[in-house]
Amino acid sequence: ARESGVTEKLDYFSAMLAVLSQFCAAVLMLTPPVFRKRAAAAVLAVACVFFLAHVQRMVAIKFDYGYHMTVNVVIGAITSLLWLAWYFLNRKIKPHAWKVN
Repeated sequence: ARESGVTEKLDYFSAMLAVLSQFCAAVLMLTPPVFRKRAAAAVLAVACVFFLAHVQRMVAIKFDYGYHMTVNVVIGAITSLLWLAWYFLNRKIKPHAWKVN
């Protein structure tokens, strides 16, 4: 069966949510525990606003696959760099740090 316009959009937007959730997790893992609750609220608020603005642009203005892919790849690359930073900061004190992927 072929995808409908709605299921195609839901597919793209759920992928965006997966990428953003990994970004939020990476940011929070790099946040000192003392500030984690406040940081979580701020990071999630910014991520929600960004996601809603992205969806609004894609649905109301123009459904641009190239723009969507660029946004996801950039956020994914930043997330990878954040996880690498976490690894280098924690590799000596957490023996399981090499398992982060």
